[in-house]
Amino acid sequence: MTYLAYLGLGSNIGERELNMLLAIRELKNNVGTILQQSELYYTMPVDFDSENYFVNQVVAIATQLNPHQLLTTTQRIELLMGRDTKTINGIHRDRIIDIDLLKMFSLCGHNSCQITISDEHLTLPHPKIGLRPFVTLPLLQIATAPCHSEEKM
Repeated sequence: MTYLAYLGLGSNIGERELNMLLAIRELKNNVGTILQQSELYYTMPVDFDSENYFVNQVVAIATQLNPHQLLTTTQRIELLMGRDTKTINGIHRDRIIDIDLLKMFSLCGHNSCQITISDEHLTLPHPKIGLRPFVTLPLLQIATAPCHSEEKM
């Protein structure tokens, strides 16, 4: 099965723009075909204090990986790039790269179904997708997939 995934990328330490390029290269090599990329957005940290501003971007990617496989792969890319801590109990930290699964669609012919998941490992669509302008603005810039129906996994 082919999926369309929208991923949110963010970096606020190191060479931020280079981190974004490296993450996109890793996504191409390990996940699938990048269909679209938003512009880069420069934003203040949200939900934690830091002097380091973020560079954010959303990418649309076609993949054969199911949602849980995609999550595992993106977490592996984060580790490969040097991210050593995840958000725990809502405590955020500076990060070299953050890759969030925002939305996913299964694609069948001319139809697409938005995937909804809520389990201990993954929630789709991302529960804070509408609360963060650094996600919604770049997502709106590239989002083109219509939702004809919903598929729960």
